[in-house]
Amino acid sequence: MRQLRRTALLLPPVALLLILSNAPAGAAFLRALVAEVPDGATLVVVNSNRRLTVVLKGVEAPRDAREAEQARRHLAALALGREVVVEYTGLRGQNIHGRAVCGGMDLGLQLVRDGAARYDGAADNALSEAERQVYAESERAARAERRGVWRAAEASAEVAAVASVQLALTTNVSVAPPSERTARRSLSTEDLIVRRMAASAGAGKGAKSGGGGAATPKQSRWPLNRPGEEFDFSRHLGQGRTTVVYFYADWCPACREVSPMMRAINSNAPDVEVLALDIDRWGSPVAAAHGVSFVPYFQIYDESGYLIAEGKQAARWLAEEAARRARTGG
Repeated sequence: MRQLRRTALLLPPVALLLILSNAPAGAAFLRALVAEVPDGATLVVVNSNRRLTVVLKGVEAPRDAREAEQARRHLAALALGREVVVEYTGLRGQNIHGRAVCGGMDLGLQLVRDGAARYDGAADNALSEAERQVYAESERAARAERRGVWRAAEASAEVAAVASVQLALTTNVSVAPPSERTARRSLSTEDLIVRRMAASAGAGKGAKSGGGGAATPKQSRWPLNRPGEEFDFSRHLGQGRTTVVYFYADWCPACREVSPMMRAINSNAPDVEVLALDIDRWGSPVAAAHGVSFVPYFQIYDESGYLIAEGKQAARWLAEEAARRARTGG
C-alpha cells in the first residue's frame, strides 16, 4: 500500500497558544495519550486511566475500504503512542468531538492536507470561520497535487471521461448493410502530399508568412457539405492543429449523442478543429468516397495534415485524448 506524502503543518508555540486562546466559549481541554486509532478520523486516548474516544471535527474519513485503511495507518503514524491536546466543547453520544494537536500539529488539518481524508464542510462541524477557511484551502491544495483520495478521484474522473466517449462511440452505432458498403477510398498520404504541395504553391502568393502569422480561423459551417455530397476538406488540414473529420447522419442514434460533444470540442479546444460531413444515406457520394461503412465515423489528421487514425482506431484515439485532457485539465 502506497505511503501518503506528508506536508508538515507544524504550528509554532505562539500559533498554538493563539489557537487555544481563541477556542470557542465553553471549550475544554485535556491532555491524553493516544492508545488506539480505530479509523482515519478517530482516536482512542487515555487520560487519568480513562479511555475516551475522540472524533476529529472537520474531517471526513474515506468510505472506500482501501482508502479508509490507508487513512487509518496515516493517522496512526502521526499520533499513535504520542501525547495530544484535545479541544472540545461537549459530547456527542459517547464520543468527544474536537480538535487534536500533537507536537504542534493539528491532526485533522494534517490529514486533509495530506489527502488522507476530506474536509467535512457541514454547517455543524464545530469549526470556526477561520478554521473552515484553512481546512478548505488545505483540501484544495491536496486536490491540486492529486494526493491520497484525490489521486483516486482524478483517476475515477479520467475513467468516466473515457467511458462516456467510448459509450457514445459504440452504443447504437449505425452500420451499413452489405449491399450498401463501398470499397474504402479515403485520403491517402500520397493524396495529402500532392494537395499540400499545391497549397504551398498558393500560400506563397500571400496567404501566410513563414510561421509568424496568426492561426487560420476555424470554419463555422456545420456540416461543411450539402447532405450526402462529397466535399474537398483538404484545404482545412495542416493549419497547425489536430483536425477531426466527423462523418455522421441525422438519423443515427449514436450521432445524436456524439454531435454535441464534437461541437463542444470545436468551440472549446483551440488546438483541435472538427469538420462535420453529413453522409445523408448509405452509398452517398461522400460515404462512398471515404469508405464510410458505419457512423459515427472519424478521421484524425495531425497538425501537419497527415492522416494518423481512421474508423475504430480513430474512436480509440478520441477516447485516449479525452482521458489525457481529463487528467491534465487541458
